[in-house]
Amino acid sequence: FFHFFHPPALPDMNEMDEDEAERLEEAFDADYDVAQAFRLHIVPKAVLWFTGQGQEEELQAAMSEIENHMESHME
Repeated sequence: FFHFFHPPALPDMNEMDEDEAERLEEAFDADYDVAQAFRLHIVPKAVLWFTGQGQEEELQAAMSEIENHMESHME
């Protein structure tokens, strides 16, 4: 799951090299993207998902968008 609830410990900025800073930024960006996808696709229809009335194809589309976005950030 994303690091929103347990953010990684930040290393000392004076000791952090450029690669480490980039990896950390990518991790935070990916977490933000997942949170945005939840906010935009899941939360507005939470009652529908809870009652089982959510459309399967909409869930699949949202998950596909999340996966595509995550893949683009992992490259």
